[in-house]
Amino acid sequence: NYFKIEFLEFAKNMFLPNFFVLLFTIVMVFVLYVRVLPKRLEFKLVKKEQISLKLFFLCMVFLLLFVISFFIGEIFDIKISFFALLWAGIFWLIVLKIQGKKSVKILFEAPYGVLLFSFGLYMVVFALHKIGVSEILVKSYAFLMQDKSGIFGVALISAFGSSVFNNLPMVLIGDLALKEYFENFSFDSLMIYAHLLGVNIGPKLTPIGSLATLLWLGVLARKGINISFWQYSKFSFLITLPVLVFSLFALIV
Repeated sequence: NYFKIEFLEFAKNMFLPNFFVLLFTIVMVFVLYVRVLPKRLEFKLVKKEQISLKLFFLCMVFLLLFVISFFIGEIFDIKISFFALLWAGIFWLIVLKIQGKKSVKILFEAPYGVLLFSFGLYMVVFALHKIGVSEILVKSYAFLMQDKSGIFGVALISAFGSSVFNNLPMVLIGDLALKEYFENFSFDSLMIYAHLLGVNIGPKLTPIGSLATLLWLGVLARKGINISFWQYSKFSFLITLPVLVFSLFALIV
């Protein structure tokens, strides 16, 4: 919404890069782990209550309608955030109907600390903007964008920035810098898409890059699986950077 890009246009332009991300993630994971994983895997299954097929298909239909609603919102000029909130509420009511008290438990177990953390990151963004970080980015973009290959530099700046500062502040500071760049130089939508690829793929370089990764590692730690910063990063760099580069090739095709 910040750059007034329509949802349909965004989906069309990002389809191929996203496909490349999926494809090369699978390839890189296979290449790195094919020799590490044992040839024979044995699983100790714990007997649990089977998931209802009706509930499974209901969830699949729900997800399909969730995506379709974004296209409907584009046609009738309704904000995507409205549908996201609407479907979240509907889904919670479905869980309330099916599982009763467990749905209320979800509200109490939600990681509200993340909201405070996110708010703090937004404050960091505006502080960085005030001290002139966005101006440095604008000058960097001007130096890089001599031709289309400059989008690789734009994406890498966003990727490494996200891995160090977290992707939430990097999204905002990058958006502010791009807007300033477009006001002084020519508009190039490829820079926007490259920035978005950088802040979505790049955060996986380090554990602190995204809130989702922090939450995931926290869940694993509670289950007794501890992954150190070094253990995580040595594999993430080998996987993330090639995937980002190939997705950018797909963007300029």
